[in-house]
Amino acid sequence: YSHSILMTTGMPFAVSLVLTMVLTGVVGMAIGRSASKMHGFYLAVATLAFLIIIETVIGEWTDLTGGYAGYVVPELQVFGIYFVEAWQQYYLDLALVLFVIWGVANLLRSPTGRSFLAVRDSELSARSLGVNIEWVKIQSFGISAAITGLAGVLLAHHLGYLSPETFGVLESLKLMLMIVVGGLGSITGAIFGAIFVSLLPVLLSILRDLLPGVVGQQAGLESMLFGLII
Repeated sequence: YSHSILMTTGMPFAVSLVLTMVLTGVVGMAIGRSASKMHGFYLAVATLAFLIIIETVIGEWTDLTGGYAGYVVPELQVFGIYFVEAWQQYYLDLALVLFVIWGVANLLRSPTGRSFLAVRDSELSARSLGVNIEWVKIQSFGISAAITGLAGVLLAHHLGYLSPETFGVLESLKLMLMIVVGGLGSITGAIFGAIFVSLLPVLLSILRDLLPGVVGQQAGLESMLFGLII
């Protein structure tokens, strides 16, 4: 939404991309500051509550987001070149994905990345080694949100039209499923998990044809399948 609104005002793609990542990163750090005292289940509930609040705000803030009527995403134009074909957007996506993978891989080898791993494995051990747990969580939330903001920029242009329902609980479950299936703490695992979850709808459509009509046409089959895999 941020990127689409900025581009509507006439801002170039590259500038809007950077500003969107900064904005989402700052919001992520603010959430991380609030959630730094929470652990496990309580942290998951807090972030889920934030999702529901934001979805409601987007729906009600009609003057800025168009509300439930939706928001038209401007055409993708990078340095004066219009990316109108699917293959053009694919290569742009691929380039940015490779850049993010390279950046995250280098981050994990840095002192900041090692502190992330230490806190993930054992907060008590990390604290005893002098790691500032709260600051590490704030940083991790900020970096994660900035990367997600970048993904949101690309997703907006693929969708072409935004509505609050696009970013519901099921979408969050899909993202979580990618990490769970691929393996926590693994970059390659996240990639393979994303591929697997992206192919799930195809598998589900085949499964619907094979199952008896009473079962195959039931609503909520996709959510049930996600739950079973998790």
